[in-house]
Formats: sequence, structure tokens, C-alpha cells
Amino acid sequence: MDETTTAGNRPGSRRRGRSAGHAPRDVLLPRGGGTLTVRLVDVRDADAVTALHALCSDAVLRARYRTPGAATGARLRGEADVLLSHLLAPHMGHTLGAFRSDGTVVGLGHLLWDGADEAETALLVADSWQRRGVGAGLLRRLVSTAGQRGLGRVYTVATRPATGAAAVLRTLGLPLEFRHEEDAVVVTASRVPAPRGPARPAGPPGPGRHCRLR
Repeated sequence: MDETTTAGNRPGSRRRGRSAGHAPRDVLLPRGGGTLTVRLVDVRDADAVTALHALCSDAVLRARYRTPGAATGARLRGEADVLLSHLLAPHMGHTLGAFRSDGTVVGLGHLLWDGADEAETALLVADSWQRRGVGAGLLRRLVSTAGQRGLGRVYTVATRPATGAAAVLRTLGLPLEFRHEEDAVVVTASRVPAPRGPARPAGPPGPGRHCRLR
């Protein structure tokens, strides 16, 4: 996860219009300059989003996908491509991409359905865009979606010591809980604020629901 944004130092955003075949777009203004467009992505964007793996170090990819340590280079990226393609399926959840003006994806955020009241969040940010608020900007949008869908809790599974995950989640201003599981830490943010009006359903019922893909 992006490890750097702190409360009070948030990248800005503003609405843009629709693009053909996709949901409305947001503009995210990272620290240090530049403009990123944020929109929903799905299987139609598979080539663009898997290209993000080439912009990430082996260590970042292992931390995100928790792949075996023996895999490196092209093999590691091939495994990551397969996992990411699976996560883009609509029944898995809601995925946002952060795009440069040339169409390059530099960040991804997933909100993965996991039961009636919670969802898993997962972030991947290109090495050169770390510590610029990209991960935090994506996370705030994902948590807003969770609230719209009536989900009261979101969590992330991070490698120890999970300082980066905790730092990003703290920007939400929500209570955090920490649970240690073998070599990982599960950081949960509770009391996700619900929007005014009726909540939307959390996701598809039955076996289509997300289970952790690690």
C-alpha cells in the first residue's frame, strides 16, 4: 500500500464527465504535481492494468499479492497478471484505476466483497508514484463506495509490520483494529459512514462473493 499520506495533507479531486462505456471519472491531484484520472476498471482494461506490474518492484508485487518468495522478474509478473485478471471480474468487487494522461495506469485500488457487512481493500501503486497520496486517494474513494453499499467495516491484509497500511487507513479518521495472522497483519477500519438515503446492496449473493485471494 502507499505508505505516505497523512491526515491534513490530502490530494485534491474534482469531477469529470463520462467516457464511452465507463463510469464517471474523478481527477486526483498527487503531491509533487501532475494530474491523474480515476475511474472504474474491469476486464476490458486488463491489458492496461496488468502493465502496472512492470512499474512495480518485485518487493512491492510480493507484498501486494503475497506470492512465494522464490518467484522473481518475469515469472513473478506473470503470476501477478493472472491474479489481477481474476480480481477484475465483476463478482469479485469494485476496482479503481489511476491513469496518467497517456493512459498509463499508476495505481489500482480494489474493494473486494467479503460478507454482508465488510469488504477487503487492496492497493497497488507504481514505485515512482509512492508517497504522493495516490494510494490514500484511491482508498478514500473505495471506502466511500463501501459506505454507499451499507458496509460497516473495511480491512486490508498487510505484511508485517503493516506500518504503511496503517498510515493510509488512518487518513480515513476511523477506528482501527489490528489482528496478527501468521506472517500478516489484518488492519480493519470500522464505523464506515453510511450515506444519507437507502443503502445499496453490498454485492452479488451466494458463491460469487469474494474470498481472500492470496
